[in-house]
Amino acid sequence: MVYEAPEVIGKQLNRRTPHRIDQRVKLDVLLGQVLADCVEDARVQTQSEGGE
Repeated sequence: MVYEAPEVIGKQLNRRTPHRIDQRVKLDVLLGQVLADCVEDARVQTQSEGGE
């Protein structure tokens, strides 16, 4: 049982790691969308204030 533990831990890590990476990618995508929205808002405000 003791000798099987490292393999079991390795399998658990292999299952968990991709999930964590997916979450990070999703967070990066969400942050990118938020930044893009902020940039769009800034452009719209600049155009409306400056009259283009």
